[in-house]
Amino acid sequence: MKVAQWAQRPRGQVVPLVGDVPQRPDALLVFGPRALLEDGQLVGDLRARWPDAAMLGCTTAGGISARGVDDDDVVVTALGFDAAHVRVVEVPLAEDHFVAGRALAEAVSGPDLRAVILVVGGVHTDSQSLVDGLREVLTDDIVVAGGLAGDGQAFVRTGIISDAGYREGYAAALGIYGAVHASSTSASGWRPFGLDRTVTRAAGKVVHEIDGNRALDVYARYLGDDADLPGAGLVYPIAIVSHGREIIRSLSAIDRESGALTFFGDVPEGSVIRLMHASNAELVAGAGRAGDAARVRHGIPPELALLFSCVGRKAVLGAATALEIDAVVDALGARPVIAGFHTYGEIGPPDGACAFQHHNQTMTVLVLTEVPP
Repeated sequence: MKVAQWAQRPRGQVVPLVGDVPQRPDALLVFGPRALLEDGQLVGDLRARWPDAAMLGCTTAGGISARGVDDDDVVVTALGFDAAHVRVVEVPLAEDHFVAGRALAEAVSGPDLRAVILVVGGVHTDSQSLVDGLREVLTDDIVVAGGLAGDGQAFVRTGIISDAGYREGYAAALGIYGAVHASSTSASGWRPFGLDRTVTRAAGKVVHEIDGNRALDVYARYLGDDADLPGAGLVYPIAIVSHGREIIRSLSAIDRESGALTFFGDVPEGSVIRLMHASNAELVAGAGRAGDAARVRHGIPPELALLFSCVGRKAVLGAATALEIDAVVDALGARPVIAGFHTYGEIGPPDGACAFQHHNQTMTVLVLTEVPP
């Protein structure tokens, strides 16, 4: 696999980051700020130059590239394969996101499918239903990872990029088929504090009661002096305890009148939950564990590593954000080309699991290498 990467700026300005700009890439991964992508001009320029390349990307809450944190530019990563082949598919995110997920999975399925890279509209998406639909079709031997598109810290509008160009209200997938080896892991670095609690009344992303009490009251009582909500939800997410693993959810909104809490993903009624917190050092160590686990699963030196890290981690880490990227790179060891973005939610398998899930507050790492057929 040949990998090249550059920063693509308006009016065609190109800043090389890795390798030479290729003549005929098989795929282009395009991640960048909404302000540089939503008018479609930059995407159109890429399509005009490489009409045959499969194109996948999205708006972000910050870019990740070979130079680390990359917030200001659109970063393009070009992939060229010797034996493997790729295809991009997309679906609109209609009212039933389970159906959309199943349709996306059916569209990307095919002989010798090895890996799927996902980008999903990041606002007003029922991510868990989408993942449930995907999992109804895609088997555990197919490596699936990706993220929800971002809009900086605004949470207003997001877009994805596919062969059809820039689109809002869509999900897209790049399928990689044939002679490629892939693995993925999600890890967090967050740790629990306090007692386990039970969600006694909830609907989708909205939690009304915890242990029979108003959810907001329970949350505020635990946080005490730190109860500056909903902002504190980025620093103190919850974990849903399921089959010995923790699926993390970040708080997105509160309703002071009703006492309800809204999270960035579903929190099923009856769930056992834990409040979580972490230091910068713990988040960086968690990112390193994701890289190490992906490397161990991969078994051979990776050529490309895609990193999908939650915007909540970036908000907590601040100026130390680059350290978690460095931790992944150090854990991978073989110095693959790094690409990816800060997300509004991640999709990937929890550490030690095969089945992919929807997460918040994780570092999700997908590594790829082309191998002889």
